[in-house]
Amino acid sequence: MIPGMTTIERAFQLAASGSVDSISALKKKLNSEGFTADQIMGRELSRQLTRIIVDHKPKPSEEECADSNANEPSDLPQT
Repeated sequence: MIPGMTTIERAFQLAASGSVDSISALKKKLNSEGFTADQIMGRELSRQLTRIIVDHKPKPSEEECADSNANEPSDLPQT
């Protein structure tokens, strides 16, 4: 637990950090840090946190993109 920080403040901080990928993961992280994740409820709060999580999700590197494209079949006809 971070002294002086509320659960809601920490939830927004974690959501923006890119270290969680869902509300469920966010709640688990809050609990593991000693916060009370039960405070994370309600449609609007969940919507806001989800939007932040999605916006701050780490982007795949160019190398990862190239690797994933190499495994996809080509749309070009084989000659």
